[in-house]
Parts: sequence; structure tokens; C-alpha cells
Amino acid sequence: MLLKNFTLLYVEDNNDMQNYMKSFLQSEVKEFYQAFNGQQGLEIYRDKKPNIILSDISMPLLDGLEMAEEIKKDNRRQPILLISAFQDMETLKKAINIGIDGFISKPIKELEHLLDMIEDIARHLQNEIDVKNLKKEEQKTCELKFLNLTLNKKVKEKTQELEDINKNLKDIIKTEVDKNRDKDKWLLHQARLVQMGEMISMIAHQWRQPLNAISARSANMLIKAQLGKLDRELVIEESIKIDEYSQDLSKTINDFRDFFKPNSMREHIDFCSLIKSVLGILETSITSKNIELILDLNCDDKFNVYPNEIRQVILNLVKNAEDALIVNKIKTPFIKIITYVEKGKYILEVSDNGGGISQKIVNKIFDPYFSTKSQKNGTGLGLYMSKIIIEEHCNGEIAFFNNKDGAVFKIIL
Repeated sequence: MLLKNFTLLYVEDNNDMQNYMKSFLQSEVKEFYQAFNGQQGLEIYRDKKPNIILSDISMPLLDGLEMAEEIKKDNRRQPILLISAFQDMETLKKAINIGIDGFISKPIKELEHLLDMIEDIARHLQNEIDVKNLKKEEQKTCELKFLNLTLNKKVKEKTQELEDINKNLKDIIKTEVDKNRDKDKWLLHQARLVQMGEMISMIAHQWRQPLNAISARSANMLIKAQLGKLDRELVIEESIKIDEYSQDLSKTINDFRDFFKPNSMREHIDFCSLIKSVLGILETSITSKNIELILDLNCDDKFNVYPNEIRQVILNLVKNAEDALIVNKIKTPFIKIITYVEKGKYILEVSDNGGGISQKIVNKIFDPYFSTKSQKNGTGLGLYMSKIIIEEHCNGEIAFFNNKDGAVFKIIL
């Protein structure tokens, strides 16, 4: 019954012997493999890894000793029994040097003797397995004891930590709050960098036309000069135009610089001024995409805020609306900006006809790193930054809802 736990490979080139041994051994072992020469036996060994090998010596391609030598190179502990009609001293000596585990003479008169030899090897293998399992169990027991000691130690340490935490709870809460504030500052900084990148792209777009005009007028003067047709009036006219274009370029740079200049002090300002400065950056980008910009400004009252932070929020909301219209390929796109006063609150709404945002994700749109845009175009920080600025820096509210056309973002100050 012990042999049922092990597999056996029988290597013999004689078909009659193969059939005879198969009829005798196949039912005794877990799996019975057959090979008809030493080369095939080596291949089956490397593929199947049988527990026991029983092999003839004299065979074509690769004899039993050569096969055994190759197998022992792979695994010195692999049990191999050899069967042969030859019992010369040289063969026995070579078999011993290779490390053969047993030698059986042909013809095999007592199959029971062969079976006993195979079972002895099986018992030896089983003993090795049992020893390994015992060592594993002992190791597990040691590991469990060690883990138990470690766990007790950690429980004591954690208990002490909890006691310390309870004693210093106020300090820990303050530390965590400071950490969250630092994290929010870092996220705001990261969001501003993203905005700066987008605005630089817009500035490049705005600069293209005046730069082309400057280049054209300069080229015109150069050609006239080369033809000897450059007169004083033309130089004055072209120089004035080039100066106007240069002033436009300078104004764009100043707007960009002022937009991201940090506010250390609150200022009294109205929505109209804030919207005007934002559109000074965004309007060219919006109109170049054939998006209609609708303004319905009904709030001239001033309020005390950090102007550049509010500008960044408005820019983010308008840019999101622009992106939604482009992505959804709206045929007659528009962005609407409305301001009004309601119950003593100053309200600004930015809406579009881009189809709105799915109700499945509306509860996540203000979470950090959540974006409805593609991974390439969205960072998931814009709306999170806007919420922090409006609610924590300005003590206001920012809300979202869908109307019949699309998304509406509402700032309440």
C-alpha cells in the first residue's frame, strides 16, 4: 500500500519485459511510466520526475548506466534500481560510483524480491518525507511560539501607545490637522501648477496672431527697403502698429503674472472685475472653438476676499465647461456666467450645455484626484481646489446641479 504514494519509471527496450513488468507493477504504484531506451528514460525523468526508477542496463541510444549517471547529475538523491544479466566487476564498480541504489540480476526469478526492494526504497522515501514534515511542524511550532511572543510584545507596545495617545490626544489631533492643512496646501499648489500650464498654452495661442502681424509688418518694411521704396511715413505707420502689438503681448504677460501673484491680504472686489480678468486669459481660447459666451452680470456689490484665489476658481469652472463642450462635440455650444444677489449672498453661476454630469458620480466630483476627464488630460484637483478655496478660505459654499442643458456650478459668498 505504501507504493501507492509514489510514481515509478521503468526503462527497458524489450517489449515483452515491458508488458510483463507493467502487468505486475502498474497496480502497485501511484503512476507507472514506460521508456524504451535510455534517452527516452532521461527525457521522461526530466519531465515527470518519478519517485523511483527501475532500468535495464543494455539498451540502444543511451544505456542504463549512462542514463543513471545523467540523472544523478541532476539529482544525487534520486533512487535508481538497475536490472542486468551481466554481473561483471567493472559494471558493478561503475554502478556503485554512479550511486545506484540497488542491483537485480536477470532473469528475475522472484518478483516478490523485486517488489520488496522497491518497497524498501519507498519506505526510505516516506521516512524522508515524514522527517521533512516533522521538521516543518517543529518549525511551525517554533514560529507560532515566536509569533505569540512577538504578538504579546506588540500588544503591550500598542497598549502603551494607546495610553500615550489618550494622554496626548489634543496634541495628536492638532498634529493631524496641521498635516491635513499641509496636504491641502500642497494639493492647492499642485492644482495651481496645472492651471499655469493650461494658461501658458492659452497665452501661446493668444500671442500667435500679434506675433504673425509683427512678423508680416517687419517683412513688409524689409522688402520695401530692399527695393528702395521705404519712405518715412511707412516706417512711422508700421512702427506704430508693431508697438501696439507689442503692448498687447506685454499686457498678456502682465495679466498672467498678476493672475498667480499670491494675495497676502483680502481685498474688496466685485464679480465683474474678477470675471473680466479671467476672460482676458480665456476668451480667445473659448471663441476660437466657436463657443458662445453668455454674460448676465447682475451683481455690482463688492465683497472681501482673496481675489486671485477666486479668479482661479472661476477659471477652473469655465475651463471645465469648455472641455466638456469639446469632448461631447456639442453642435451649438455655449458657456453662461450669471451673477446676482439673493438673501444677502453674492452668487455666481457657471453653466454650459454639455449634457451634465452623471448622477452616479456627482458625490465624488469634489474629491481629490477624482476626474471625469481622461488620465492624460485630468488631474482631479481642480474642483477639490475650488471647494477648499471657497469653503475654507472664503467661508462660502460651492454647489453643483444639472439643469436641462448641462452642468451648473454655483458659488455662494
